Order: sequence, then structure tokens, then C-alpha cells
Amino acid sequence: MSKVEDIYADDSVTVPDLPGKVLVIKGQGLEERTEALSSILRKLNDSEILIFIPEALVSMVIGKKGGTINRLKQDSGCDIVVN
Repeated sequence: MSKVEDIYADDSVTVPDLPGKVLVIKGQGLEERTEALSSILRKLNDSEILIFIPEALVSMVIGKKGGTINRLKQDSGCDIVVN
């Protein structure tokens, strides 16, 4: 069970030339949204997904000294690459 406000696929947002849906995780705190994302990634087991993060938010995903991205990798067991 997640502590975020809402998680949904937003059909109104598309990425040109890429199939799939845009997942929105709404919540107040970064910690709660990170936990929800980790939970989703664990359940996708052996699936390949591509996540676009707005450039202005990339530093938040990486976190102080890489703490957030390393926690996501450890908790989810996923390989995460930042381009």
C-alpha cells in the first residue's frame, strides 16, 4: 500500500515515436513517491521500461551524493541509467 495521493496512466501525454503510457505518481513528499516507484519497479520483474524525468527534476531523482537513485536501484533490483 502506497502513501501517495494517486498513481495513474495519463493518456493525454505522449512521447513522440515511443509506444507506451505516461505514469503519474502524485504525492507531497519525494520519499513517498520514491517508495511508490520502487514498489512498481519490483512488481514489473524482468520487464524493460523507459522512464522520462523532466530535466529540472533529474537532480531530485539522483539525490544528494546519489542516495535516492542508489536506494531505487537497491530496493527495486533494477538497472537505472541516467542519460
